[in-house]
Amino acid sequence: MKSSRILPEGYSPLSTAPLPLSAIQEAMDQREILEAPVLRCDAAHNLHVRFRGYEGLIPRSEAISPLVSGADREIAILSRVGHSVQFVITSLAITGAGKPLLLLSRRAAQERALSFLLENCPPGTVLRGKITRLERFGAFVDIGAGVVGLLPLDHI
Repeated sequence: MKSSRILPEGYSPLSTAPLPLSAIQEAMDQREILEAPVLRCDAAHNLHVRFRGYEGLIPRSEAISPLVSGADREIAILSRVGHSVQFVITSLAITGAGKPLLLLSRRAAQERALSFLLENCPPGTVLRGKITRLERFGAFVDIGAGVVGLLPLDHI
């Protein structure tokens, strides 16, 4: 599961093969950045994912880093439904039905990616990215874990 690079959300092929709880625990202990699609957003704006055979919950407060998006807007959270998001596992709980529930943080993954990019990518660094939105003045590009940069029109 481990990757040394931080990639844009939805860039890597996703595996649905179930994992043993020991592998989940190891990924949690190592604060590994993982990825899964968002299945739904509930009334409290929590995101629900299915990761490798386990149910996962990204609480609203952990869905977006204010450092990355600048705001905690509902549309920024709702727009993730049906798309892959990256996250770290923060804890493992057991539901009333006795099933494991992964508590996740997309915010932690974004902040880690932003820190990595700022420390390791000086101006002029060529990065892989995924265009998330086009505007008349340029393109917004996910450069890692949902961290978005602007590619001005005159550089395209």
